Amino acid sequence: MEDTNITGYKISPEIQKIVKNFGVNDWIPAAILNQSYVYIIKGVRGSGKTLFSAICMYMKWKQGLKIYHNGALNFGEELDISDLLSYTDTENGLQDCYIFIDEAQVVFDSWSGGSTFLKRLLHYVTQIRHKNVNLWLTTQFVGDLTSRLNQQVDYVITPDSQKKVWTTGAKLGLTKAHKIDSYYTSTENTPLGYTQNYLPTIYNAEAFYQIFSTTYMVDHSELDEYTTDKVRENIEANREFNMQQWLLKEIIPKHASKKVPLMALVNTWNEQTGDIIDSKHFAKLLKAMGITAKRTSKLQRTFIHLPSKVEDLMLTL
Repeated sequence: MEDTNITGYKISPEIQKIVKNFGVNDWIPAAILNQSYVYIIKGVRGSGKTLFSAICMYMKWKQGLKIYHNGALNFGEELDISDLLSYTDTENGLQDCYIFIDEAQVVFDSWSGGSTFLKRLLHYVTQIRHKNVNLWLTTQFVGDLTSRLNQQVDYVITPDSQKKVWTTGAKLGLTKAHKIDSYYTSTENTPLGYTQNYLPTIYNAEAFYQIFSTTYMVDHSELDEYTTDKVRENIEANREFNMQQWLLKEIIPKHASKKVPLMALVNTWNEQTGDIIDSKHFAKLLKAMGITAKRTSKLQRTFIHLPSKVEDLMLTL
């Protein structure tokens, strides 16, 4: 039976073994007692990285641990990747658990390193130790993952998948036996620093084929909404909608057919909504609604001639 510490977290058998090597009055480096790690399981196509990870996750699941994944496993709970952004939400269950993301380069793409989603997701990764989360990521090449993620990695595991197949008879070409050798490389993020060691060989990998989906295709296209350009686009669309409503309900009913200084409208908008934009941007939005700003030669001021009725607005609602 696993013990718990004062935070309520379960103490893993591995940590229990470490603690037994110390005396009751010994000071133990806190990093050694860490139970949350970021793992990368890397390998070319067919190296067994997904099957190896699925077997490891399955064993954790059989121990009663919570397993979340992005659709690759036939057990545990499928996770919407965007839920990771709710890392401050204690109700989402993403604590005291393992999170497995297959083909992680789709999410942590180094070429998308500036996206709003990726920045928020990486911020989550830096917080996982506070929620006792272990993160497992598979990828073909570590370099495909953004460098900011690589800085958080604790262990890189390299599996090697090998098979025996039937060479004659009705089973010709079918798998006879399947084993996976693997070794891990620890990084400077771990207490022991850079080390390499072999892991126990999995000799009966064929017995686990049913625990993961061999036809699963990773697709996180919905994350496009988090790219910087998309975020700006959504903000602008929301701003245009709110401005149209503001004109319809607040401005035109009070100032219909009047010439109003552009800056007066801008200042009123900024004050009432808290959405601070400059006069040039404001005028551009008005122009899209059919309201043109005109500059007078005498006063050198820009005025807006408001329509006589709201129906004259070119709305895009």
